[in-house]
Amino acid sequence: MVMREGNKLKVSLKGIESVTELADPNTIVNTMTVAGIAYKRISKRI
Repeated sequence: MVMREGNKLKVSLKGIESVTELADPNTIVNTMTVAGIAYKRISKRI
């Protein structure tokens, strides 16, 4: 299931949740959670 909340895109699958957020015009923050373990990636435009 994919949902949009403001500047966030949330994806929920079986046991996996992913949130992609546009923090500012040059920064994207992606957080993925699987079984209580979180992985966070920050991408910046150069």
